[in-house]
This record gives sequence, structure tokens and C-alpha cells, in this order.
Amino acid sequence: MTAPIIEDTGRWLARNLPFVDHVALMGLENTGFAIANDGMLWMDPVDFGDGLARAVDHLSAAGVNVSIYNLPKCVLPKSVWPHALQSISDWKNGFVEECDRCDAKSACSGFFTTGRPRFSRGVRAITAEREELSRLAN
Repeated sequence: MTAPIIEDTGRWLARNLPFVDHVALMGLENTGFAIANDGMLWMDPVDFGDGLARAVDHLSAAGVNVSIYNLPKCVLPKSVWPHALQSISDWKNGFVEECDRCDAKSACSGFFTTGRPRFSRGVRAITAEREELSRLAN
């Protein structure tokens, strides 16, 4: 429910709470009441990535440390990759087959294996080849 307003939230925090040292932005684990409210809560990270990147920009510009937890790097804008951390406990952390050829797998959060896992349509292995194609396209 916060994804559509994540940029506004980041801007508000940066402007109104100058004493904040660290903001952690977290993807939702699809378990418990989140399963019962899946239709209202699930949003593909691809669909809020641009707003998330702008929120990180606002916070970083204000000198706030920012971490992104529980979201795989490949579904996020490249600009926020340095903030996206491996954050899911090893006992409930997993990867899909596409991740087997990913160069960033060891530094990626992967996916929750608990509850009812949801997977973004943007899941793609991060490889040197993919990065080169992206660079050439831009």
C-alpha cells in the first residue's frame, strides 16, 4: 500500500526528519495476513521501481543512509543496486532457476521460500552480457 507513494514518503522523510540516520525500505514477505490480503498488497517491484529510485535519491541527497531489503536486485533500477542488500534469513531464502546464471546472486536478497512466494515478471539474471546490451541500448 505504500509503494504508490514511496517517492513522496522518501521526500517527506528527507525534508521533515533531518535527525534520521537510516531508512530501511522493505519488500513484503507474503505470509500471514499478507496472504489473506494479497490482492490489495501485492505489487510487482517493476511497477514501483522508478518511484523507489527517486525516494532513494531524495533520502541520499539529504545524507540519510538507505537500505533496500527483501527485493531481488534484478527487478530494481540499477541506480539502487548499491542499496539493495542480501537480507532474507538463510532458512527461508531461495532462488529461482534464472538466478543460477546470475553474476549478482551472492549479493542478492533472492526470494522468500515461506508463505506464498510471489515473483516479479522482471526476474532476469544479471550478467556481463546483459549489462553490455543495456549499455549499448542507452
